[in-house]
Amino acid sequence: NAEVIGKNCIDVNGNEVTVELGTSDVSLVTKLAAEIVDTVILKVPLNSSEYYLIENRNRDANDDGSTVTSIVNGNTITRTFTKDTTGYLSFDVDSLAGVIIDVDEFDWAVPGNGILIWHIDENIINEKIAENKINTDKKQRGVDVEEADGVQDIGEEFQTILGDVVIGEGTEEDLWFASNPADLYQNLFNKETRPNTRTNANANSLITIKDFSDIDKRMSFRIEYGDSIIKPLFSTPLQIDSVANGFSFSKFDNSNQYLINSDKNLFAADEQDILFTSGNFSATKSASVNLENVNQIYGVIDSSLTFRITDGSSIFENRLYIEGSDYISSQVVINNEQEEYKVLFGTTGKLYKYSLGSLPAGYPSLTDSIITEDHFVIEKVSADNDFVAYIGSSTLEILPPIYFFESTEGQLIFEGEKPLDLVITKDKDGSNIAIVLTDKDKFYVIRRNEVISEFQLPIANEITSFSITDLKQDGSNYIVINNGSSIEVYNLTGSLADNFPFADPEGIGFSGTPVTADFEGDNNSEIISVTKDGRIFAIDGGTGKVVPGFPISSGGTVSVTPVLYNTDGKTNLAVLNDQNVLSAWSISSVEGKLYWAEEYGNSQNTSFIDAAENTNRINEFFPTDRAYNYPNPVYEDFTNIRYYVSEDSKINIKIFDLAGDFVAELNDDATGGMDNETVWNVSNIQSGVYLTRIEAVSTSGNSEFAIIKIAVVK
Repeated sequence: NAEVIGKNCIDVNGNEVTVELGTSDVSLVTKLAAEIVDTVILKVPLNSSEYYLIENRNRDANDDGSTVTSIVNGNTITRTFTKDTTGYLSFDVDSLAGVIIDVDEFDWAVPGNGILIWHIDENIINEKIAENKINTDKKQRGVDVEEADGVQDIGEEFQTILGDVVIGEGTEEDLWFASNPADLYQNLFNKETRPNTRTNANANSLITIKDFSDIDKRMSFRIEYGDSIIKPLFSTPLQIDSVANGFSFSKFDNSNQYLINSDKNLFAADEQDILFTSGNFSATKSASVNLENVNQIYGVIDSSLTFRITDGSSIFENRLYIEGSDYISSQVVINNEQEEYKVLFGTTGKLYKYSLGSLPAGYPSLTDSIITEDHFVIEKVSADNDFVAYIGSSTLEILPPIYFFESTEGQLIFEGEKPLDLVITKDKDGSNIAIVLTDKDKFYVIRRNEVISEFQLPIANEITSFSITDLKQDGSNYIVINNGSSIEVYNLTGSLADNFPFADPEGIGFSGTPVTADFEGDNNSEIISVTKDGRIFAIDGGTGKVVPGFPISSGGTVSVTPVLYNTDGKTNLAVLNDQNVLSAWSISSVEGKLYWAEEYGNSQNTSFIDAAENTNRINEFFPTDRAYNYPNPVYEDFTNIRYYVSEDSKINIKIFDLAGDFVAELNDDATGGMDNETVWNVSNIQSGVYLTRIEAVSTSGNSEFAIIKIAVVK
């Protein structure tokens, strides 16, 4: 049965047989009755650290009862038990005496016959083996029996009607076989059954095991990998000694290559193994581009630009020392500037632009350099065609510290507020937009060197990066962040997107940067993010709900941003965990629209996505059904009054109590084409219901209003 589903089969001699992911009928033979070609143990991976060990246990494989040899008072005695009897049961061997020296069938001690499924979690085992506590946590065991009767009672304490305390033990109904009489038994084991095939972190393993045959020495069942849409592609351990700090996807010569930066080295892998290694290549995520089937990869390290250029037969790999530079301080970017690709990177005082190298031995050459302040250390670069933006900090000993944002359209100085991340896009009119996140948990939206919007996150948990996406094709891109245990989505005025935030149901929280794409084909972007324990969520941008089939599991913590890519008419997701296990899944039935596909947005590291589409843009000037406040009722000191305008407008909000007495007036500016919010401080407002009139007057003269009720409860 070497062709069955799983990862590994063990034959009767203990040899491991590697098999591929797929769907198949499986036969397992109890070991004492097995022949050389038979499979006796099947290993089925849930992720890179959890797996099932499945075996066929038969109490009397030889059909001759149980023979026990012991030494009693110096005499060797052999006894045969043809059936269970008083004093010789799986849980009671009081009839035996002396020192037992041999048993012909150890499975007689098992309480029944059938398929036994062990759930092994090597993360728990490795964490707790030194303290000998592998199974001390009943909810998170390193070695666990998947009890077919649906009642997790092994090891549990129960009290009898007489007050006695007993410990639950296994029964014949804990084994899997067609005629199992347990009330909850379905002859099916998947993510919805009891027990289920989810991982210990409650992620979908994408495994279904079903159609168990009845008890026999050779038993059969069927294993299926994958949901209706999500299909696992591979899971490959890579021989890399350190944790990665860069992960990217490159399509080359009709094959998929996964580029990994780790300890300044570059590794390229496919679904089976490492293809090549380039030592001392890049301190940050490398950038790549494929042009006319020539693959070009660039990195930066110390004061050198490194590169590897190949067409599959010829390879040119070298480095170029950048004269006059102490070190290269930003990531490397490949920018398509007016139909000519260039390599960009920043140093102290300069932004460099180099042409691409070429085969057989053409070095990149300097085409341009932008001189900035000689004390300005460029720390990140974003680029789209002729629009280039960058952020950094000053080396001058000035208090307060001075930090810079620069672009081809001008410069801004942030005094005492350090820019952490930068993304560029375009607005509905095609104007360049830069979005900057600072260490004060503030976002700045910049157009033509002017801050057109700024907002501060109300609560932030060490946010250092973000992504953007065309969430719902309403004419505006949205900011996406992982914020502690939540995924949050904001429009460019700082208003939360409908149905967000999304909270991790386990409360553990998310890490890194989300990636985004419309892979369901519903004109809403999906958001993919990884939790600190390695669960991978995909959230529908329209509903804020988990996409069916998710979460799935990487098998361990993940330090690098996942990768989305299209191939063979479908969207795939690849993840590299901290044990350097590379895993990939097909997650769609159609080729999706990629927005933020990996760290820095794409394989060229441009940190750019194009303007949002207008398919679902609301053209009504001031739709009253989009005017409301939250939370409502208001129990704390603040509530957000929310409204939509299709044009830039002046907002006037008047608030009255039910007696008609004036309570408060608020004025604000609203950005057209998106939801806007005005905060009302109710700390000095008494409990009651308040009528709120929201009036919008556009720059073109449109004027409309809506009335909402706000309940304040103190």
